[in-house]
Order: sequence, then C-alpha cells, then structure tokens
Amino acid sequence: EARRKQKFSDGLRGMRMSNKYQLTAWCRRFIEEAVREGDVCMDATAGNGNDTELLCRLTGPSGRVYAFDIQEAALNQTRQRLAKEGYEAELILAGHECMEDYVE
Repeated sequence: EARRKQKFSDGLRGMRMSNKYQLTAWCRRFIEEAVREGDVCMDATAGNGNDTELLCRLTGPSGRVYAFDIQEAALNQTRQRLAKEGYEAELILAGHECMEDYVE
C-alpha cells in the first residue's frame, strides 16, 4: 500500500495544472489509483455519467456506486451510458447535500 501511494505521488510530481483538462486527467489518475474492486463510491454530480462509469468499472461487480444529481435528464443520460457498458449504479435524484440520507 505504501509503495502504491509513493508511486502515485512520484507520478504527480511535475504535472502542471495549466488548464481544466490537465486537472481532469490528474483527478482521473488519482481515482484510478485509489479505488479498488469492492469499494463503495459516490459521484456527487452524475452529469453526463463519465465519472459514474469510471467508478463502476473500478469497483467491479462486488462494489457499489451511488450517483446523485438534481436533474432528471442528467440521471437519464447516466443511466443510458451505464446500460450501454453493462454497468449498474444507484442513481438518486437529489443534491449531494442529501448523500447521508441515502448512503450508510
């Protein structure tokens, strides 16, 4: 575990966040290093489903993903994206401020 964390930390050195795309890549890399199969994860703003899909892939069939959004259209788009890839998540029409009401 310590070696994995050090490898990740070493990989981040020198990365400059000069635009949002580099920041997004950094966040994705962080998530890929941190999330393991069987984990329980939350996507606070499902949006178009990119992050929810990533979390489903990383947690695998033994994990669980909760995705929140206040827009039904965003949840529908996420649902379609996940179905296309064969993933499932708990999609919740609520703001992230309500997460503790849905996840133990």
